[in-house]
Amino acid sequence: MRLRNIIAPVVFATVTVAGSASADPLQWHAEAGTARAFGGWQGYEYGSGGNGAFALELPFGRALGVQVEAGGLWLPHVNPPQDATVAAGPDGTAFAAMAGLRLHPFGAVAGAWVDANAGYLRTGSDDRFGFDAHIGYDWRVDQGRLDVGPYVGYLQVVEPPSSLRPEDAHIVTIGLHVAMGQERPHTSLLGAQPPAQIPHVAAAAPPPPPPDRDEDGIIDAEDACPAIPGVRTDDPTTNGCPPHAEVRIVDNHLEFDDIILFATNSPEVDVASWPVLVQLAKFIGNNPDIGKVNIAGHADERGSDEYNLALSHARARSVRALLVRFGVPPARLSAEAFGESKPRSPGHTEDDWRQNRRVEFVILRASQSAQTGTPTLGIEEKQR
Repeated sequence: MRLRNIIAPVVFATVTVAGSASADPLQWHAEAGTARAFGGWQGYEYGSGGNGAFALELPFGRALGVQVEAGGLWLPHVNPPQDATVAAGPDGTAFAAMAGLRLHPFGAVAGAWVDANAGYLRTGSDDRFGFDAHIGYDWRVDQGRLDVGPYVGYLQVVEPPSSLRPEDAHIVTIGLHVAMGQERPHTSLLGAQPPAQIPHVAAAAPPPPPPDRDEDGIIDAEDACPAIPGVRTDDPTTNGCPPHAEVRIVDNHLEFDDIILFATNSPEVDVASWPVLVQLAKFIGNNPDIGKVNIAGHADERGSDEYNLALSHARARSVRALLVRFGVPPARLSAEAFGESKPRSPGHTEDDWRQNRRVEFVILRASQSAQTGTPTLGIEEKQR
């Protein structure tokens, strides 16, 4: 009891003096982990147990704080005493009330820290003096004030010479440390003052980008064809519109000097070929003599018959859907697939396959005024 009567006023006086010298708010620390005695009879008789502590810190400058700490530990009794004259005791317990210092080498709550404490311990039914020390490293885990990290500690319980077994207890602890306190500026141990705090001004949200419906890189305000992908020109009347493709009627086919591109093994028409279909849709719309057009899909010889037929049919339907989208009435269009059955070139080279992968536009109904001309390259697909 005499030891407690001496230590309690010291702890109270330490906290009072530190609090009067500090303008920073109170901060708390919590620790939980495992404990193990080593050396002496304690290291033999007790196994690994647990420990926990709670501390309140009052900052004393930017890198130093004083604190009070309360904690406890438990060690299971696993072996009988080696001295047969000593009776086996219960599990080892200790409850501590200490005061000490906490050092923040980098002047911030998060980061490395060290503390050292001394004070009163209650071990079983005995009052003892003890001291401990910890070292750890914390990381800030949110945008507020919470810091978490590992720690390693050492506790020594001092046994008086009059004890039955006067060897001090040496205990190592390891576990997790959690801290909550006001965020402090990152300063050195030299006590440099932090810069004046600049009021936070919320940055104005950037204005939304100008609309570009067809996503051709030309904003709608400058795009003469804002709903159809096109190319940039110096003429405001054609800027953003698809390039002109000359459509011809050759026999009963619609042909022009361009190709239709598809993604590999896909029926989807590449967006780069949309301008070709836009021009074709305009040509059909401007020529009412063309009554109905059949879209015929063809494939090269590679792949099975069933696969080629299905793929060429899907691509023909995809082209028809885009022509309808670009203004051709559905009744003026049909779609048909031939797979690999009607090759344009009978060879077996890559150039032959390129010519045979194609979509053709065949006029099913037309008046006698429909013109004829010289055949062109036709409309082909660039990839399977």
